[in-house]
Amino acid sequence: MKKQVGLLIILSITLLLWGCSNQAKIHSENTELLQKQDDLTAHIPVQSEETILAKEEDKKVPAVSEVVSTVEEKQLMIKYKGDIYQVSALDVDIDTNHLIKIGKVKSVVSDDKKPNKNNQANRNIKGEPIYQGEENTIIVKINEEYKLLEKQ
Repeated sequence: MKKQVGLLIILSITLLLWGCSNQAKIHSENTELLQKQDDLTAHIPVQSEETILAKEEDKKVPAVSEVVSTVEEKQLMIKYKGDIYQVSALDVDIDTNHLIKIGKVKSVVSDDKKPNKNNQANRNIKGEPIYQGEENTIIVKINEEYKLLEKQ
């Protein structure tokens, strides 16, 4: 029994010493990694926010400005008899032989604006005829193509 207790004590001391030496090794490795990280970051130049912004302004990307202007563009709209009409999502065949002219586009606003006068459009189609459609619709010829617009 005394031998077993002695062996247990020796085994416990061995494990304790082995565990402590591993902790010291881990601490040493962590310290080395932190030192390497400090060495690496010391060589990275720090730029002020003003410097970064100035460099950003130097980069001219025409495609981005083109995309922005397209996004700002509103859908085709025409104001007729006090109501706003927009291009219909419906795909319909328009019989151009039986169209009845009910007016024409008299003025335009820029394509990012909403028309605010009767017979006004937000596209450069001044002078184009406005035709009667079914209930709550009108038809307009744009770029040699007839478009159905629905009352909003």
